[in-house]
Amino acid sequence: MADDDIEPDLDAELERKARLAGDAALYARLVEVGFVGPDFEAVADALARYAYPILTAWLAGGQIVHECARKGVGGIRSLAAGEITLTRHDIDDLVQDTLLIALTRFQHAGQQGTGWSPHGGALLRSYFIGGCLFAFAGAYQHWERQRPRHTSPADPDSPHTPDPADVVALRETLRAALPPPGRARTAVLLDAAGYTHAEIARILQDKEGRDVTPRAVEALLYRHRTSLKGGHRP
Repeated sequence: MADDDIEPDLDAELERKARLAGDAALYARLVEVGFVGPDFEAVADALARYAYPILTAWLAGGQIVHECARKGVGGIRSLAAGEITLTRHDIDDLVQDTLLIALTRFQHAGQQGTGWSPHGGALLRSYFIGGCLFAFAGAYQHWERQRPRHTSPADPDSPHTPDPADVVALRETLRAALPPPGRARTAVLLDAAGYTHAEIARILQDKEGRDVTPRAVEALLYRHRTSLKGGHRP
């Protein structure tokens, strides 16, 4: 194996270890504040921004079924059997409901001492995505039960319906999480799915027919993260 093939893998592993150490410090802070307040809200916002494009892509492309099966998540038989066709509106509703459930469970698990641990080996964001899959099952089951109501205005008094104000606020907060169609969006989705910079570079290179380096991918992702903090979009 050539040295230039080894170096990107080593860089990726070092980056992963650094992220894991950072996650451990961050989670310790959440434990310290009891998973409430501005610090928790900032982390919850970051996790939701991270998960939003992944869940949207998985639902739009049907990959959600395979991801749920891989995690042993049940309760989505009709979707898995191809009996349900999701519209863009359905996908948006399901993603919002899934995130609300997943964030609530993340908070409660942390408060009860049963949440994420660095000793599990998974990054905090990967742990949260796993939680989103289990949350999706509940969100989907409720959505399927309520399907006849989708053609009429939602019942604001329904105990199972998320607060419309919360959903609208969350949509506005997350709207900037995904770049416009193009190489930046592809890079963000692949990075969120766990691909290394070198792997993303090879995929973009095959797609575009021109050289793309891991450093170029890193720059794309950096510009996107900067945009989420209030800068310009890539």
